Amino acid sequence: MKRPIGQILTDLAAAAPDRPAVTCGGETVTRAELESAANRLARAYERLGVTEGRFVTIALPNGIEFVTACFAAWKLGAVPQPVSSRLPARERDAIVELADPALVVGVDGPGNTDGPAGDEGAGRATRPTVPPGFRPDPTLSDAPIEPVRVAPTWKAPTSGGSTGRPKLIVSGQDGAIDPTMGEAYGMRADGVQLVPRPPYHNAPFSQSTLGLYLGQHLVVLERFDPHAALEAIQAHRVEWVNFVPTMMLLIWWVLEAEPGRYDLSSLRTVWHMAAPPAPPRSRRPGSAWSAATGSWSCTAAPSCRPTASSAAPSGSSTGARWAGLSSARWSCSTPMAAGSRRARSARSTCAAPPSAVARPPCWPHPPRGRAADRDGHGDDGRRHRRRSDRPDARSGRWSR
Repeated sequence: MKRPIGQILTDLAAAAPDRPAVTCGGETVTRAELESAANRLARAYERLGVTEGRFVTIALPNGIEFVTACFAAWKLGAVPQPVSSRLPARERDAIVELADPALVVGVDGPGNTDGPAGDEGAGRATRPTVPPGFRPDPTLSDAPIEPVRVAPTWKAPTSGGSTGRPKLIVSGQDGAIDPTMGEAYGMRADGVQLVPRPPYHNAPFSQSTLGLYLGQHLVVLERFDPHAALEAIQAHRVEWVNFVPTMMLLIWWVLEAEPGRYDLSSLRTVWHMAAPPAPPRSRRPGSAWSAATGSWSCTAAPSCRPTASSAAPSGSSTGARWAGLSSARWSCSTPMAAGSRRARSARSTCAAPPSAVARPPCWPHPPRGRAADRDGHGDDGRRHRRRSDRPDARSGRWSR
């Protein structure tokens, strides 16, 4: 059943006030502490002009403060609009001009003016801003916000701006959410999730907040480091994490260099996205990942979903289930234009064990964007070179 996001946190705090909600940089807040801080901050935002339906641009780094600011906005029926805390002022101003938020969080000094980005004209009113580390008036009440409010959309991240000016990606889902939505990603209620990616990106923002709605404990990295990620998984018994291929590869190198150092047996699901899976060697039986986790099967990926017949290899009971490789059958697809050659060739099934195929069966297309067979030949019969298993040591880029 759908509930307003602000009410979800209130209910979680009432059910188990002392359970940890968010950990970052050695600091942990409980559900009750997060609820209290979000309510007080919401009242401070309301004094600054935030009202139901307005955007709140949040330019904060990974951490507890970011999560608190989002919940403060939701409790007012406002819409969190996350951006990078390291975004140059001119680029941030362009987004702020487009979003027209009631408040900009994480910015020192006057906010964006109402004119074009970068325009130095005078005489225009500035938007309200609050700096990083802002603390509301302690005399403000920390009681739940009444009446309960629902935002018209629950998030509004931005595109990368690769096609020109960044665009707002306004969700079609309002601020009343079914708290069990995260179960579709393999999340477990009251579990532990590692957040290694910046929350202003759409995927980590969505997945971390869906985890919170389920009552998960979020373990947030201030910035990604393979050793820090592995230490967090071991120390907090992390069950669910979302990585991109570069992160997986860096972790794989650490595990190969220091086998047995980290205990990753608590992992239940590793969600993989943003590019084709990491080099096949990292997910083969006997690889460093497999040795650390005790399993090499997979259940979650943006373009790879198990079919009804899929199952973990016999004898595997715990560990990370890696995207795209399994001895069972897999149905793999990518969100491409219907009827295109790439769309037709992207769907495939494979019943052979990964060691028997040259490429992971769920790779939707080869590096050159063409459908290729196991020998690397494309639809047109030409040979396409493969990427190496490691990036070039000097440039850091993949070789072709």
